[in-house]
Amino acid sequence: MNEPMIQPAAVLSQEQENALLCFDEAWERGDTPDWKSYISTESSDTFLLELLHIDLERKLKSGLTARVETYVEACPELTSNDEAMIALISAEYRLRSQREVVTIAEYLGRFPHLGAILESRLTIAGEPPCDRAADSNTLSQEPPAAHCAETLPPVEPTQETYEQRPYLFLEEIWLTDSV
Repeated sequence: MNEPMIQPAAVLSQEQENALLCFDEAWERGDTPDWKSYISTESSDTFLLELLHIDLERKLKSGLTARVETYVEACPELTSNDEAMIALISAEYRLRSQREVVTIAEYLGRFPHLGAILESRLTIAGEPPCDRAADSNTLSQEPPAAHCAETLPPVEPTQETYEQRPYLFLEEIWLTDSV
């Protein structure tokens, strides 16, 4: 895997933190700000990832359609960093699964080059790795989850919410990946 793009939120400059807060506040006011207008030539990769996460979360929570591929079309450099891609895909998966039925198989189909690593991360995000077998053309006499060796316990929500700290997302990923 290539060099991680994700750094703790503490590496954001004050200017970048202010830009993220302004972007988030625009959403809070009911606007639909264009995330591209918040990017400058001095924008760090960490800032970009945070900005995209805020946009993704706000759109999905507002009932709008948002997919990682849209961000990749506008910022193709994201594809050169597997960890950044997985972070965005995991966020999309988690947010969409709160409102609709999504499966790991869908994401493996959309991002096959990330394979087992993506499956592992999405499994941690909440769904046991059973859906690929259940979605395949193979018939099984077992109940859907019976072929899983084990399932992960649910992840406890943090005390802080996204609204309290807009860049909590990267800190969670940073802590998860550094354990």
